[in-house]
Amino acid sequence: MATRLEVQIWQRDKLYSLLKLRAVNKGNKIIDLDEMINATEAMMDAEDVAWVEKKIAEVYGNVT
Repeated sequence: MATRLEVQIWQRDKLYSLLKLRAVNKGNKIIDLDEMINATEAMMDAEDVAWVEKKIAEVYGNVT
């Protein structure tokens, strides 16, 4: 069974990947991407979501 830290790392990685996908495809519609992001965020602590969004913004600007 995964530890809490392992789950947290996996969730952060998944959200980062989804937000990166949104950023690099800005202006293009990716079906269900927003739903996938919302579902991932729903499993996470608000602090972790904010941290990942901050990291994405540092690289790609504000894409959320």
